[in-house]
Amino acid sequence: MNDNPFEEFENSLSEKVAESATELDTLQIEAIEREHRWKKRRIGKITSSNLDKLMNFSKDGRIKTKAGIDYLLEIKHQLETGCESEYASAPAMRWGSSYEQEAHEYYRKETGIDMVSGTTGFGEILFIDDVIDGFGDSPDGKSADGIVEYKCPYNGANHLRNCALNMYSDSEDYFWQCIGHMIDPKVQWCDFVSYDPRYPDGHPNKIKIIRINRADIAGKITQLEEKLKLWIEVLKNGNLIDIFSL
Repeated sequence: MNDNPFEEFENSLSEKVAESATELDTLQIEAIEREHRWKKRRIGKITSSNLDKLMNFSKDGRIKTKAGIDYLLEIKHQLETGCESEYASAPAMRWGSSYEQEAHEYYRKETGIDMVSGTTGFGEILFIDDVIDGFGDSPDGKSADGIVEYKCPYNGANHLRNCALNMYSDSEDYFWQCIGHMIDPKVQWCDFVSYDPRYPDGHPNKIKIIRINRADIAGKITQLEEKLKLWIEVLKNGNLIDIFSL
């Protein structure tokens, strides 16, 4: 005789918890594997997320910052070794990543745009590398003719600075990342989105959306294309001294 009338219920509950845990583990493993494949595809390619380091020039037209030259040296090292670079994951980056999907859903609700997540909506993490050989782009979202770039600032002041903007220009930190999304000639616009999950839904400062239209920045796209082709040629066929002279 069973002395515990709840044993069957407890066993059933334990099985369901174990099954749910297994499903969660599987999803986490799949996400890690997708990210690993994405990182492999990025090896040896200049990417949009690092363009702000590069598109900063001295009066003689050379890359102004050490960070820009160091980034090109990293790409050179990747090309020669086939190894990806290791980056520390700062709290601000982890914060942004953890709220990206929430920002995506809120953006879709606010705009009504059928925007597909670049992280989860295409099976693999979206990586566009068939426009310029040696360049790759990972937009956060993609629609029929547009792209979205989500930022979830850890620092509240940075979010409110974004909220105060009426337009997005090359004086802003992620401008060239947005322009990189528009290297693909099929992309007609890019929405820069700053999102703060700490605000309640409906608050005017919860989300800021600034659209950059291709027609308004055609010259910037051409400038970026020319620079990319130069840098990629030097990385593939030049020597180290050539990189330092860019």
